[in-house]
Amino acid sequence: MEDRYRWFGTIRRSYSTPCYSMFALVLATALLLVTWQFATPAAGQEKPEVGLESIAVFVDRAPSSESPGCGSISLFDIDAAEALYRHPYDGVGVFDLDVDADARQIVASPLGGFGGVFVHMRWLRTGPGWDTWQTRRADEPRELHLSRPWAGVTFIPGTATLLAPIHQSRLLLASFDSEAFETVVRPDRDEKLVFPWPEGHVPLPGSAPIKIIVGRDGRIAHTLDRFGNLATIDLHAFEPAAPPMMVPGFVPDEALAPRAASAIGFADISVDERYLVTNRWNAPELGVTDLQTRISRTVAAGEGITMTGDVAFNHGWENPGLLAVHALSHVVVYRFHPDGPLEELARHPVHAVNFGGSAVPAAIAWSASGDRLIAATNNGPNDFVIFSVLDCGRRLIQVAEIAACANDRNQGFGIWTANKRLSPPEDFVPRCQLPELRPTATPPPPPVPSPTPFATPLFDDPIRYPEQRMTEEGVIVLEGSTNEAVPGCGGLTYFATSVGDPKGRLSGLGEPGRIAHGWGLGDFVIGPVDADRPTYRAVNRVHYTEHGSTWHHEELSPTFGVPLPFAAMTRVWADAHVLLTYRDRSTDAVTMGLFDLLTVGSPVPDAPFASAVVPHGVPAAVVLEAYYGEDAMTRWGGTGWVVTDSGDVWRLTLVGMESLTLDGPIASLGSPPAVSDDVHEPAARRVHATLTHDERHILVSRWGRGEIDVVELATGTVRRVPAGDGLTLTGQIATNRAWENGGLIALHAGDHIVVYATDPDDGTPIEIARHPIAPPHDALGNVEPGYVAWGTNGLSLFATTDDGLAEFAAFRVRECGRLLEPLYRVAGCEVPGARNSGRAILTANQGFVTRAEYTPVCPAGVIPPTLTPSPATVTPSPTDEVFATIHLPHASKP
Repeated sequence: MEDRYRWFGTIRRSYSTPCYSMFALVLATALLLVTWQFATPAAGQEKPEVGLESIAVFVDRAPSSESPGCGSISLFDIDAAEALYRHPYDGVGVFDLDVDADARQIVASPLGGFGGVFVHMRWLRTGPGWDTWQTRRADEPRELHLSRPWAGVTFIPGTATLLAPIHQSRLLLASFDSEAFETVVRPDRDEKLVFPWPEGHVPLPGSAPIKIIVGRDGRIAHTLDRFGNLATIDLHAFEPAAPPMMVPGFVPDEALAPRAASAIGFADISVDERYLVTNRWNAPELGVTDLQTRISRTVAAGEGITMTGDVAFNHGWENPGLLAVHALSHVVVYRFHPDGPLEELARHPVHAVNFGGSAVPAAIAWSASGDRLIAATNNGPNDFVIFSVLDCGRRLIQVAEIAACANDRNQGFGIWTANKRLSPPEDFVPRCQLPELRPTATPPPPPVPSPTPFATPLFDDPIRYPEQRMTEEGVIVLEGSTNEAVPGCGGLTYFATSVGDPKGRLSGLGEPGRIAHGWGLGDFVIGPVDADRPTYRAVNRVHYTEHGSTWHHEELSPTFGVPLPFAAMTRVWADAHVLLTYRDRSTDAVTMGLFDLLTVGSPVPDAPFASAVVPHGVPAAVVLEAYYGEDAMTRWGGTGWVVTDSGDVWRLTLVGMESLTLDGPIASLGSPPAVSDDVHEPAARRVHATLTHDERHILVSRWGRGEIDVVELATGTVRRVPAGDGLTLTGQIATNRAWENGGLIALHAGDHIVVYATDPDDGTPIEIARHPIAPPHDALGNVEPGYVAWGTNGLSLFATTDDGLAEFAAFRVRECGRLLEPLYRVAGCEVPGARNSGRAILTANQGFVTRAEYTPVCPAGVIPPTLTPSPATVTPSPTDEVFATIHLPHASKP
């Protein structure tokens, strides 16, 4: 076979001299005559069926309604480089696909949808050859949200059992009997094919997986999502087989179309099924994860490589164990060493795939036996190229090109072969041995059980405890990008706590200043950031479903006064009123006033119900006594605390929504120090405060210094304490008012997120956990602290960040606050590479109560003891990529 491909490669070269051209023409003619004589079946004799070892299924994503194979699948005989079947473009597009054990059906997840309705595609082979297929759209029952776009799908080896993600109360990996599809006919609709009910399911971390990889014995599955969340599932028991973890993240490039952001992640598993290799996309590296020790690292892809796309281990019998990578303009073959650098064996140039006018790395796959390598390309009408792999991977010879989509808009996207499916022939004699993998470094000793074990928080099981979750899903982030033409930029993004999946976006809000929002996250008011735009923004949610939200907003110019940049504001107890800070137009005095909530389409009030003049300084932070649930609707007054930009602390008293007084100041802290050159910003921006859970102390961060002021409210005593070793900045500080991990304090310290308990006697913050984070930057590029918020049930934390890609990061809070586990990053503004400017995070952390009979696993006011590692603790990755990183596509999603 090697000789055949070597000779064929020689014939297909193009020589420029007349002598060579004539010789090539004569030789080619003779070859065709001989081939026709010996290859053409005799009369009455059928052409032999092509074996599965010679079949490849190609996915091309170029949209075209005229050319079969474009934006759809094609089946090719890769021995003859001949098309066996091309499916017409149907308006959906294919993201991922798999073929069942008998090669009688193909199921594919959608790239797009019919009028926004996403459906799987299913092809049934209806004849003995490979050219007869019956195509059906496979919908899901109304109770299931199965057809997730940009999601992985796979068959369990040797079966017709399909694995695909679904979304009910949370994201699940489910199994289906793919032969049990039902045909449903509705009076008002056409006949359709419906997925059967799941046979089993298990919760997944993060978002819908883009890759689902199942071991040869069908027992263990690994799922990987666009954020880098990796889950390992026991398919027999349908439960996690190992703790979830993060792999080195995918790094998008600025030219990447936002809607394609889910398509930049690729992964494959080694032949011994111990190592998972992932690409990095816009980085010259690969990620390597040991699935046993749960440790990740990154390795360089090689000299001259700038991007990495699809990765493929060879599970065939020829050239076994080698790793192939599509590296934009080259395909590269490596010998894989788990603990060392990649050993490059060969590379060959390819025409880079063009997507949206940009060159991108793309798909790659080994043939079933492993003697050939197939890669996506973009050479005229050809969108795939075949190489013969010689000398045990040290030499690549191009032998053919394929036009799955025979036009010049081709975009080779996916390749399926039976590389992990077939066994070698009985008489096969290996010429290239499977490389012996060097032993992995000695794994750490098994963790010692904690002498003070903690129960797993009940909220990890939303099906069993739905009443405790309530609106835990809701998080709103606001960002101040000046690019307001793109949804989410200069506006808000509403997403789900558990997966970071966007459910609504709004732009055109400008940079947000202070925010007044209620516990329901339905309506809020945004203040200005500078004196050039002295207006408020009212934002109201007008439509909400589990699939998304619609928001209206309006810029309001009040007649009662001039809004002040970053001045204090808040919703008050009954949640229908708002407390605002402004400069009174008639007296020019800085004033705090109480109003009906400002809403879109309603007239702006002329005067407050109650007001109080601030003698000096501008109120910058206001915190109220806690209020919860039913009590809030009957509570028409109470006490709060106001901190001005000059550091004065005032007591605020509101009676019957008719009387507002400011008493004090009870303490004076001094103006917070600036960071670098941010003295041009309003000083009010640097003030952040929170009440301790027992409401005896107020904690005020110091912005440009690693310090926290602790104010005893009964006496006005002030103590200035260090925020922690090595911390030099302190930004937003927030108390957890939820029922789990209640009373803990979170602080954004610039390059770290820190969690504290508080001393029950004097309110001193006691650090119990911290986690590094890429720090935010100001408009001049200086590092500064940022914003932080607790999730509704207290089991998650959200913080602003700036890694050049994302503006927000999410953590899971475990072990009663002793462990912060990175979940994902969120890019609220869908312009890749835009200057990150996360400005605020809104959750419903204050306002809900749990049932009286519920006992918190981590009760408020109890300082958790230091824990020893437990088996459920994820081993930190030694790589610098602590989080998975992705720019969310924010396309309309189910």
